[in-house]
Amino acid sequence: MISKRLERLRRMMSCLDHQDKIHIRELVRILEVSEMTVRRDLNSDYAASFGIESYGGYVRKETNNNILNVDASSSMEESTKLISELIFSDDVVFFDNGKYHGQLIDMINEDVSFTGVTTSLSTFMFLKSKPHCKPVLLGGNYDPLNDVFISHNNDILTSMVYSKSFFTPNGLHDEFGATVATEYGASVAKSVLSRTIEKYVVCSNESIDTVSTYSVCEVGVFDYFISFEHPLTPMVSKVV
Repeated sequence: MISKRLERLRRMMSCLDHQDKIHIRELVRILEVSEMTVRRDLNSDYAASFGIESYGGYVRKETNNNILNVDASSSMEESTKLISELIFSDDVVFFDNGKYHGQLIDMINEDVSFTGVTTSLSTFMFLKSKPHCKPVLLGGNYDPLNDVFISHNNDILTSMVYSKSFFTPNGLHDEFGATVATEYGASVAKSVLSRTIEKYVVCSNESIDTVSTYSVCEVGVFDYFISFEHPLTPMVSKVV
């Protein structure tokens, strides 16, 4: 499962903070799993995201890796700087109705001029609070239960190309990928992701290893993974 694998990889990284390398047999003892499980973790795409690799019977940190990472022990200042550097001037960015988007939008640099697009009323209000953001609310009939405007003939949605998109699935699973609770939500997500250059998946612990009703895409479609393990401190890592 994703959550258990990520936890083991984080513990491996913690061990490597205090030494240059560690033997796989020692990791088996520390993690209380089989050697095969450790090797599967190290061969997974997530290991590359954490910047660790196996060589011989040892594990070490990769050199020259391209990880962008803030963990739960990082300060709010570090997290804000990390998120603020994701959005550039003239970016066209899509945000869905994710519950963490208010925090993410608040972290965007106040001086950056960008276009923020959404189908969510609450997300639109967050975008509107940014002084140099051009907020775009895609219209239709308002669904208060899911906080989205639903349109079955939305020419703007199907023609825009996005620099970045931030997508919040109800479930994120190794086998079933990213899933959401509504058919319309899946349709919007597929439409947006198909025309997005840089794709971010935003989730909390409760959505990992969970499967919802409607399929959107495989996990590997996303470029970056933003995990809120702490209510205020996101971890951002590259999906390799």
